[in-house]
Amino acid sequence: RVLAEDSSEAPDDDTAGSELRATLAGLNQAEQQAALLTLVRSEAAQALGHSGTAEITAAKPFKDLGFDSLTAVDLRNRLAAATGVRLPATLVFDHPNPQQLAVRLHEQLGKDGKGGLADVLDIRRELTRIGEALDGTAQDERAREDIADHLRDLLAKLGTAERDTATHLDAATDDEIFDYIDRDLGVS
Repeated sequence: RVLAEDSSEAPDDDTAGSELRATLAGLNQAEQQAALLTLVRSEAAQALGHSGTAEITAAKPFKDLGFDSLTAVDLRNRLAAATGVRLPATLVFDHPNPQQLAVRLHEQLGKDGKGGLADVLDIRRELTRIGEALDGTAQDERAREDIADHLRDLLAKLGTAERDTATHLDAATDDEIFDYIDRDLGVS
């Protein structure tokens, strides 16, 4: 009955899972898998009320660990909160051991439509490649300015462009300065 009442769960705020994503983005695929397996084992131990993860091995089936529908939903909720990914209540039954569940989470983080891990890694690699290509090139002042303008446009599209306060301060009105202090510096 519990499984039928709620088929999927995801946190309501967009920041759920952002810390995990940031951590995973700095790791290679094997390290990501290991980190997700550690997460699954830790959350499974918590859901079962265990003080540690010793009994929660990678290949041991959840059913042999004592999971029932209530603890399965608890684990699903814990993992949804940690990852920011929508997960079905049947997660533990669909992926019967921690290793399989960690693989599923890795796949889901890569394609969840929230700037998935795979997208972030691809963009990071591409930016690194561009940065390496720019090293020692673009000696022409005009070419450098053109590249800088294009990068500013891209940052603006992401909504993360920062204002160059030294350049704009003289031209800013009092209202713009106060708005900058309130919005960008978080001072009220």
